[in-house]
Amino acid sequence: MVNKVYYINLNYLCDNKCIFCYSHNTNYLNKSTITFEKLQFLFEKYNISKIDRVVLNGGEPLLHKEINKILSFLYQKEVEVLIFTNGRNIRNIDPKLLNKNIRFVVPIHGDKNIHNYITRDEKSFDETIENLRWLTDNKFPCLVDIKIILNEKTTEEDGFRSSLEIWKEVPFNNAIHITKMMETKVSKANKCKELEVRKINKYNLELFKEFRSSRKLKFYSTCINGILKLGAYKVVKNEFQVKLLYIDYQSEKYIGLRRKEKKCSLECRERDLCLSEVDEYSVLEFYKDRLYKNME
Repeated sequence: MVNKVYYINLNYLCDNKCIFCYSHNTNYLNKSTITFEKLQFLFEKYNISKIDRVVLNGGEPLLHKEINKILSFLYQKEVEVLIFTNGRNIRNIDPKLLNKNIRFVVPIHGDKNIHNYITRDEKSFDETIENLRWLTDNKFPCLVDIKIILNEKTTEEDGFRSSLEIWKEVPFNNAIHITKMMETKVSKANKCKELEVRKINKYNLELFKEFRSSRKLKFYSTCINGILKLGAYKVVKNEFQVKLLYIDYQSEKYIGLRRKEKKCSLECRERDLCLSEVDEYSVLEFYKDRLYKNME
Protein backbone atom coordinates (compact mmCIF):
# COMPACT_ATOMS: atom_id res chain seq x y z
CA MET A 1 0.00 0.00 0.00
CA VAL A 2 1.18 3.53 -0.80
CA ASN A 3 1.07 5.91 2.16
CA LYS A 4 -0.02 9.40 1.13
CA VAL A 5 1.60 12.17 3.17
CA TYR A 6 0.68 15.83 2.81
CA TYR A 7 3.60 17.88 4.14
CA ILE A 8 2.42 21.44 4.72
CA ASN A 9 4.39 24.50 5.78
CA LEU A 10 1.49 26.55 7.09
CA ASN A 11 3.60 29.67 7.58
CA TYR A 12 7.14 30.96 8.02
CA LEU A 13 6.51 32.94 11.19
CA CYS A 14 8.13 31.76 14.42
CA ASP A 15 8.56 33.05 17.97
CA ASN A 16 11.89 31.21 18.31
CA LYS A 17 15.05 32.20 16.45
CA CYS A 18 16.97 28.93 16.56
CA ILE A 19 20.65 29.13 15.73
CA PHE A 20 20.40 26.16 13.35
CA CYS A 21 16.81 26.52 12.11
CA TYR A 22 16.10 24.06 9.28
CA SER A 23 13.96 26.59 7.39
CA HIS A 24 16.00 29.60 6.27
CA ASN A 25 12.75 31.35 5.27
CA THR A 26 11.55 31.33 8.87
CA ASN A 27 11.73 34.40 11.08
CA TYR A 28 9.54 36.35 13.48
CA LEU A 29 8.54 38.87 10.79
CA ASN A 30 7.68 36.63 7.82
CA LYS A 31 3.90 36.79 7.37
CA SER A 32 3.67 34.52 4.31
CA THR A 33 0.98 31.96 5.02
CA ILE A 34 -1.44 29.56 3.34
CA THR A 35 -5.11 30.20 3.99
CA PHE A 36 -7.64 27.70 5.31
CA GLU A 37 -9.71 28.16 2.15
CA LYS A 38 -6.80 27.16 -0.06
CA LEU A 39 -6.01 24.15 2.13
CA GLN A 40 -9.63 23.04 2.10
CA PHE A 41 -9.64 23.28 -1.69
CA LEU A 42 -6.44 21.19 -1.94
CA PHE A 43 -7.65 18.55 0.50
CA GLU A 44 -10.83 18.13 -1.50
CA LYS A 45 -8.90 18.18 -4.77
CA TYR A 46 -6.70 15.27 -3.62
CA ASN A 47 -9.59 13.50 -1.90
CA ILE A 48 -7.91 13.29 1.49
CA SER A 49 -9.09 10.39 3.66
CA LYS A 50 -8.56 8.80 7.06
CA ILE A 51 -5.82 6.51 5.73
CA ASP A 52 -3.66 9.55 4.89
CA ARG A 53 -1.31 11.62 7.01
CA VAL A 54 -1.06 15.41 7.21
CA VAL A 55 2.15 16.97 8.54
CA LEU A 56 1.86 20.56 9.77
CA ASN A 57 5.11 22.48 9.96
CA GLY A 58 6.36 26.01 9.50
CA GLY A 59 7.68 28.36 10.81
CA GLU A 60 5.63 27.68 13.88
CA PRO A 61 2.34 26.13 12.67
CA LEU A 62 0.45 26.88 15.88
CA LEU A 63 0.85 30.62 15.25
CA HIS A 64 -1.37 30.26 12.18
CA LYS A 65 -4.47 32.39 12.79
CA GLU A 66 -6.78 29.69 11.41
CA ILE A 67 -5.16 26.70 13.12
CA ASN A 68 -8.41 25.64 14.79
CA LYS A 69 -10.31 25.77 11.49
CA ILE A 70 -7.64 23.61 9.89
CA LEU A 71 -7.60 21.08 12.72
CA SER A 72 -11.39 20.99 12.88
CA PHE A 73 -11.58 20.11 9.17
CA LEU A 74 -8.96 17.37 9.61
CA TYR A 75 -10.75 16.11 12.72
CA GLN A 76 -13.90 15.60 10.69
CA LYS A 77 -11.91 13.70 8.06
CA GLU A 78 -10.38 11.47 10.80
CA VAL A 79 -6.92 12.08 9.33
CA GLU A 80 -3.70 11.40 11.20
CA VAL A 81 -2.06 14.77 11.95
CA LEU A 82 1.61 15.18 12.84
CA ILE A 83 2.51 18.64 14.16
CA PHE A 84 6.13 19.82 14.36
CA THR A 85 6.02 22.65 16.89
CA ASN A 86 8.24 24.45 19.38
CA GLY A 87 5.50 23.74 21.93
CA ARG A 88 5.02 27.31 23.11
CA ASN A 89 1.54 27.75 21.63
CA ILE A 90 -0.19 24.39 22.09
CA ARG A 91 -2.85 26.05 24.23
CA ASN A 92 -3.92 28.01 21.14
CA ILE A 93 -5.69 24.82 20.07
CA ASP A 94 -9.32 24.22 20.99
CA PRO A 95 -9.11 21.36 23.56
CA LYS A 96 -12.01 19.59 21.81
CA LEU A 97 -9.70 19.01 18.83
CA LEU A 98 -6.95 17.30 20.80
CA ASN A 99 -7.83 13.76 19.77
CA LYS A 100 -5.97 10.46 19.35
CA ASN A 101 -5.17 11.24 15.68
CA ILE A 102 -2.86 14.13 16.63
CA ARG A 103 0.82 13.68 17.44
CA PHE A 104 3.07 16.56 18.47
CA VAL A 105 6.86 16.54 17.99
CA VAL A 106 8.51 19.09 20.27
CA PRO A 107 12.28 19.76 20.44
CA ILE A 108 13.76 20.06 23.91
CA HIS A 109 17.28 21.29 23.28
CA GLY A 110 18.61 20.64 26.78
CA ASP A 111 18.43 22.32 30.15
CA LYS A 112 16.88 25.77 30.43
CA ASN A 113 20.07 27.67 29.64
CA ILE A 114 20.96 25.53 26.63
CA HIS A 115 17.41 25.51 25.26
CA ASN A 116 17.10 29.28 25.51
CA TYR A 117 20.59 29.76 24.04
CA ILE A 118 19.63 27.70 20.97
CA THR A 119 16.20 29.33 20.53
CA ARG A 120 17.60 32.78 21.35
CA ASP A 121 14.58 33.53 23.53
CA GLU A 122 14.69 33.57 27.33
CA LYS A 123 11.00 32.66 27.62
CA SER A 124 10.99 29.67 25.29
CA PHE A 125 11.94 26.87 27.71
CA ASP A 126 9.42 27.79 30.40
CA GLU A 127 6.60 28.32 27.91
CA THR A 128 7.29 24.99 26.16
CA ILE A 129 7.35 23.03 29.43
CA GLU A 130 4.19 24.77 30.67
CA ASN A 131 2.33 23.77 27.49
CA LEU A 132 3.53 20.17 27.67
CA ARG A 133 2.50 19.99 31.31
CA TRP A 134 -0.94 21.34 30.38
CA LEU A 135 -1.34 18.52 27.85
CA THR A 136 -0.30 15.77 30.25
CA ASP A 137 -2.11 17.15 33.31
CA ASN A 138 -5.37 17.22 31.34
CA LYS A 139 -4.74 13.73 29.95
CA PHE A 140 -5.70 14.62 26.40
CA PRO A 141 -5.65 11.54 24.12
CA CYS A 142 -3.18 13.07 21.65
CA LEU A 143 0.40 11.77 21.49
CA VAL A 144 3.41 13.88 22.47
CA ASP A 145 6.96 13.12 21.32
CA ILE A 146 10.04 15.08 22.31
CA LYS A 147 13.02 15.58 20.02
CA ILE A 148 16.68 15.69 21.05
CA ILE A 149 18.94 17.31 18.44
CA LEU A 150 22.56 16.61 19.31
CA ASN A 151 24.84 19.56 18.61
CA GLU A 152 27.99 21.25 19.90
CA LYS A 153 26.20 23.00 22.77
CA THR A 154 24.12 20.00 23.87
CA THR A 155 27.16 17.72 24.00
CA GLU A 156 29.34 19.90 26.20
CA GLU A 157 29.88 17.47 29.09
CA ASP A 158 28.38 19.51 31.96
CA GLY A 159 25.54 20.65 29.71
CA PHE A 160 24.75 17.10 28.62
CA ARG A 161 24.50 15.90 32.23
CA SER A 162 22.13 18.70 33.25
CA SER A 163 20.14 18.26 30.02
CA LEU A 164 19.78 14.53 30.63
CA GLU A 165 18.03 15.28 33.91
CA ILE A 166 15.62 17.58 32.06
CA TRP A 167 14.87 14.98 29.35
CA LYS A 168 14.08 12.46 32.09
CA GLU A 169 11.54 14.81 33.68
CA VAL A 170 9.88 16.44 30.64
CA PRO A 171 6.12 15.72 30.57
CA PHE A 172 5.30 13.68 27.43
CA ASN A 173 3.58 10.38 26.72
CA ASN A 174 5.09 8.76 23.64
CA ALA A 175 8.50 8.62 21.91
CA ILE A 176 11.89 10.31 22.05
CA HIS A 177 13.34 11.34 18.68
CA ILE A 178 17.15 11.30 18.66
CA THR A 179 18.97 12.99 15.81
CA LYS A 180 21.87 15.33 15.18
CA MET A 181 22.00 18.90 13.98
CA MET A 182 22.22 19.03 10.21
CA GLU A 183 24.12 21.79 8.47
CA THR A 184 21.77 24.50 7.16
CA LYS A 185 22.07 28.02 5.79
CA VAL A 186 21.16 29.30 9.24
CA SER A 187 23.68 27.09 11.07
CA LYS A 188 26.44 28.18 8.69
CA ALA A 189 25.58 31.84 9.25
CA ASN A 190 25.79 31.25 13.02
CA LYS A 191 28.97 29.12 12.73
CA CYS A 192 27.36 25.99 14.18
CA LYS A 193 29.21 22.88 13.07
CA GLU A 194 27.90 19.34 12.69
CA LEU A 195 29.24 16.82 15.18
CA GLU A 196 31.79 14.23 14.08
CA VAL A 197 30.62 10.61 13.95
CA ARG A 198 32.64 9.50 17.00
CA LYS A 199 30.99 12.10 19.21
CA ILE A 200 27.52 11.34 17.83
CA ASN A 201 27.97 7.66 18.66
CA LYS A 202 29.07 8.44 22.21
CA TYR A 203 25.98 10.49 23.07
CA ASN A 204 23.53 8.35 21.10
CA LEU A 205 24.73 5.40 23.13
CA GLU A 206 24.32 7.27 26.42
CA LEU A 207 20.77 8.28 25.50
CA PHE A 208 19.99 4.74 24.39
CA LYS A 209 21.20 3.23 27.67
CA GLU A 210 19.21 5.78 29.67
CA PHE A 211 15.87 5.44 27.90
CA ARG A 212 15.75 2.04 26.17
CA SER A 213 13.76 0.37 28.95
CA SER A 214 11.27 3.18 29.50
CA ARG A 215 10.53 4.87 26.15
CA LYS A 216 10.08 4.17 22.46
CA LEU A 217 13.12 5.66 20.70
CA LYS A 218 13.32 6.96 17.13
CA PHE A 219 16.71 7.43 15.47
CA TYR A 220 17.25 9.22 12.16
CA SER A 221 19.86 11.36 10.40
CA THR A 222 22.36 10.10 12.93
CA CYS A 223 24.79 7.20 13.53
CA ILE A 224 23.67 4.15 15.53
CA ASN A 225 26.80 2.02 15.13
CA GLY A 226 27.59 2.16 18.83
CA ILE A 227 24.13 0.91 19.69
CA LEU A 228 24.36 -1.99 17.26
CA LYS A 229 27.67 -3.06 18.82
CA LEU A 230 26.08 -3.03 22.26
CA GLY A 231 23.84 -6.01 21.57
CA ALA A 232 22.62 -8.35 18.87
CA TYR A 233 19.29 -6.63 18.40
CA LYS A 234 16.95 -8.08 15.81
CA VAL A 235 16.01 -5.58 13.12
CA VAL A 236 12.50 -5.80 11.68
CA LYS A 237 12.28 -4.03 8.32
CA ASN A 238 8.73 -3.00 7.57
CA GLU A 239 8.11 -2.42 3.88
CA PHE A 240 6.27 0.74 2.93
CA GLN A 241 5.91 3.24 0.10
CA VAL A 242 5.40 6.95 0.62
CA LYS A 243 3.92 9.45 -1.80
CA LEU A 244 4.71 12.88 -0.40
CA LEU A 245 3.01 16.08 -1.54
CA TYR A 246 4.65 19.31 -0.35
CA ILE A 247 2.42 22.37 0.08
CA ASP A 248 2.98 25.95 1.21
CA TYR A 249 1.48 29.33 0.32
CA GLN A 250 3.07 29.33 -3.14
CA SER A 251 3.95 25.68 -3.90
CA GLU A 252 2.20 22.37 -4.51
CA LYS A 253 4.47 19.59 -5.71
CA TYR A 254 5.30 15.93 -5.22
CA ILE A 255 8.70 15.28 -3.65
CA GLY A 256 10.73 12.31 -4.86
CA LEU A 257 12.10 10.40 -1.88
CA ARG A 258 15.48 8.77 -2.41
CA ARG A 259 18.42 7.74 -0.35
CA LYS A 260 21.47 10.04 -0.27
CA GLU A 261 24.69 8.29 0.65
CA LYS A 262 26.98 10.04 3.12
CA LYS A 263 30.76 9.73 3.09
CA CYS A 264 30.79 7.81 6.36
CA SER A 265 28.13 5.35 5.19
CA LEU A 266 30.04 4.24 2.09
CA GLU A 267 32.41 2.15 4.19
CA CYS A 268 29.93 1.19 6.92
CA ARG A 269 28.51 -2.33 7.20
CA GLU A 270 25.34 -0.92 8.76
CA ARG A 271 24.62 1.69 6.09
CA ASP A 272 21.19 0.17 5.36
CA LEU A 273 20.17 1.31 8.85
CA CYS A 274 21.46 4.85 8.35
CA LEU A 275 18.05 6.39 7.76
CA SER A 276 16.76 9.88 7.00
CA GLU A 277 13.33 11.26 7.85
CA VAL A 278 13.91 13.89 5.13
CA ASP A 279 15.35 11.89 2.21
CA GLU A 280 13.51 8.62 2.80
CA TYR A 281 10.79 9.54 5.33
CA SER A 282 11.93 6.61 7.47
CA VAL A 283 13.25 6.10 10.99
CA LEU A 284 14.79 3.34 13.07
CA GLU A 285 12.58 2.72 16.11
CA PHE A 286 13.53 0.83 19.24
CA TYR A 287 10.97 -0.72 21.55
CA LYS A 288 10.33 -4.10 23.17
CA ASP A 289 14.03 -4.92 22.76
CA ARG A 290 13.90 -4.77 18.96
CA LEU A 291 14.79 -2.31 16.21
CA TYR A 292 12.18 -1.54 13.56
CA LYS A 293 12.64 0.28 10.27
CA ASN A 294 9.40 2.23 9.94
CA MET A 295 7.82 5.19 8.23
CA GLU A 296 8.19 8.31 10.36
